[in-house]
Amino acid sequence: MSILTSTLLPSSLLIPRRTKPINSPNNKVVFHKNDHYLNRIVPQKKKASFCIQAQAQQVEPSIPSSPIIYPTVRPKFVLFGSSIIQYSYYEGWGATLAHLYARQVDIVLRGYGGWNSRTALRVLDKVFPKNAPQQPSLVIVYFGGNDATHPQQDGNGPHVPLEEYNENMRTIFIHLQSLSENTRILFLSTPPINEEQLYGDSIPLDPPKTNESHRIYSEEGLKVCRELNIKAIDLWSAIQEEREDWKDVSFM
Repeated sequence: MSILTSTLLPSSLLIPRRTKPINSPNNKVVFHKNDHYLNRIVPQKKKASFCIQAQAQQVEPSIPSSPIIYPTVRPKFVLFGSSIIQYSYYEGWGATLAHLYARQVDIVLRGYGGWNSRTALRVLDKVFPKNAPQQPSLVIVYFGGNDATHPQQDGNGPHVPLEEYNENMRTIFIHLQSLSENTRILFLSTPPINEEQLYGDSIPLDPPKTNESHRIYSEEGLKVCRELNIKAIDLWSAIQEEREDWKDVSFM
């Protein structure tokens, strides 16, 4: 994991030495000329601003000046995948992750709705260059839902054959493992879908995707993770096993 480093700001930005305010008539408050603590409540007349008079004061020796320690490099988490990644910031799990790690980690969103593992390979070196000055501490990867769509007769569409999907994910994982020995990888497997919600009462004879096809690609991705010792979350199983009404709760 990247080390959180810090630097010292110049002396002009040092925290000033606090001084005692001196009471004065006419609702005036006197502060030391270098005092930055001006957010205190002071007496003032309605609709009138209070008067601050800069005047040299004797500094309290008990509160010494100290430099501001400002972090310059934070650990970086990268979310890499298709629409589940892209839309995770729209009141989703990505936004929750950013909230939980606020001011601790820089979370980078690299989500591409509609992409599959094949298109992901085209940008892999650009999103994760091996010569980057800072490598991610964690990469969360999701591809599979678009790969799992059924092939079209004209050859178009996002479908990727299962064997190719295996090789693509293997290539992605091996590349990420080569970035740094401190880079951790977490794979999200293909989640289930609610076919009734997608197709209503008229499910086509050859639907573009099924919950069964998602299961197959979920298991294939998890298989690659086991072979490469990659941590993974089995979304297909976890969502359906959590509760019986998962279709109503998970898909709205």
